[in-house]
Amino acid sequence: MTPRKPIHTRDKDGRHRIDLRQLPPFPRYAIAVAVVIFVFGLVVRVGGGDRVSSEDVAPFIPWVGGGVILIVAVAVVLILKDRR
Repeated sequence: MTPRKPIHTRDKDGRHRIDLRQLPPFPRYAIAVAVVIFVFGLVVRVGGGDRVSSEDVAPFIPWVGGGVILIVAVAVVLILKDRR
């Protein structure tokens, strides 16, 4: 078993560096989900004033859908590329 780099180090200027890529996948996903929930909670709490109508949202639906499709396509290509 090869020794792994430590997760917490300092750079040459003395600042703290934390390499989250050293963590196993489950804690990384848990951190990501916690950050998304936190940001969503802030958005709901701060931006809860005016209601948004469907007419205001409709122009953005194709952009959001296209972005999701593009992200999924890039992920699939990268996964297939790694399997070769």
